[in-house]
Amino acid sequence: MKSFAHYGKILRRVAAQSWLPAIAALAYTVWEFNSTPAASRTLASFIKSWGATCFLIMWFTGQWFRTAKQIDDNEQFGNIRAGIDDMIALMKQKAEASEAESETKPEAPQSQVITVPGIPAPEAAPPYEEPIARVLEEIPKSPKGALLILGAEIEKELRALLWTSGWFQGVGKATITGSVGHLVQLGVIPATVASSVKAFLEIRNPLMHGYGVTDDQVLRAIDIGLTILRAVLAIPLEEHRVLEADVQLFEDEAGTRARQDIRGVLLENKNRHTGATKISASPTTRTNYRKGERVSWEWDMGKVVNQCWYRDPATGELTSAWLSSALFIGRPLDEIR
Repeated sequence: MKSFAHYGKILRRVAAQSWLPAIAALAYTVWEFNSTPAASRTLASFIKSWGATCFLIMWFTGQWFRTAKQIDDNEQFGNIRAGIDDMIALMKQKAEASEAESETKPEAPQSQVITVPGIPAPEAAPPYEEPIARVLEEIPKSPKGALLILGAEIEKELRALLWTSGWFQGVGKATITGSVGHLVQLGVIPATVASSVKAFLEIRNPLMHGYGVTDDQVLRAIDIGLTILRAVLAIPLEEHRVLEADVQLFEDEAGTRARQDIRGVLLENKNRHTGATKISASPTTRTNYRKGERVSWEWDMGKVVNQCWYRDPATGELTSAWLSSALFIGRPLDEIR
């Protein structure tokens, strides 16, 4: 239930918007009252004249400011669209730079990269713009709804960035403020992004808790939020999805000695900007991974597993999984809060 302070704000806003039309109507009514014959001057006629005049003046000023607001909103929305076009161009540049970097980047030591037939690496993938597209699609329908979606997308992408890149140590709870502050400390994003987060949350949080915010504030918050989301999405990121879970492992190349203490998990590791994909096999003690779910990049470096083999799901042939690997303990991203 809304507090009395909230209703007090509404009354003060109404009074601030109505005092000038009320005075203008009063001035006209006094002039009209003095212009009529003395016999026709009654309190009822005075109030009736003032009420009709005040209504007409407030209706006209309301139409005026509403039209001006629509023009201003259209201009702001156009600026947001222009900003998104610039953002997409920048993301394309980032994707090209990331693709060039991935060609010279050494493979991770934890697991051996293997080739799986039927999963070609695309020559050129579009920039990762799905979160932005979801926000832009909602803006014409409901700017306030778009702002809430934008906040959720920022939280989700920050969580994915921290936990799939291994930058989660010391971050604590994965809030927008905490996550961005942690990335600033790591030098991944500039400190100016933290200031933008503060301005964004000053509008987003009251809206989430049912307090009124103006349309101007909502559009400004969307503009700021898209800048934050742009900064997060521009960071090169490799997503990790479960391709096969609970894979039987063997101690020998002939596949006669099955390991009972650990299982294997096949991960599809995909650069979300370039689309470059590689498949890796890793040891794990978890047996409840679900095929297709995104997982974090977490390892138990205190547990090292020697070389193992597994049966390739595509060919059925025994394949070397790794020479030596730490234990994979990644969690589904949906479980991380």
